[in-house]
Amino acid sequence: QSLEGQVAFITGASRGIGRGIALKLASEGVHVCITARSSDKLDEVVQECEQKGVKALGIACDASDLDMMRSAIDRCVEELGGLTILVNNAGMAAYSQQEFTKWEQAVQLNLVSPMAIAQHALQYLEKNESSAVIQISSIAGKKALNR
Repeated sequence: QSLEGQVAFITGASRGIGRGIALKLASEGVHVCITARSSDKLDEVVQECEQKGVKALGIACDASDLDMMRSAIDRCVEELGGLTILVNNAGMAAYSQQEFTKWEQAVQLNLVSPMAIAQHALQYLEKNESSAVIQISSIAGKKALNR
């Protein structure tokens, strides 16, 4: 089944796995809305996606700020014409040596935010029966890491 013409919203897309997903989807003809905390590398990824012949929108926002993310999803739908693929990729690690507030931030970003983002996106995703939600997390959720 072709992905051409679909619209993806990808968090944490300025580098690493998120960047790779954005570029791969763009090469398959998917219009992409990508988010990351900083616009520095985000603009580069937008340009790389556009070079593949799709529409691309970059929005600098913090994935743990739910109001900001809801607005970004709404903007994606408005500017790119819909939403059929959601990729929650933003994340961070919190280690036992760090302050408790770092752990709280990690829980917000890794657990609460992806679920809240998916809940808001659902109103748009439900309009297409081939829509997909992809939640990316760390192996640390299944296996303790010795750091």
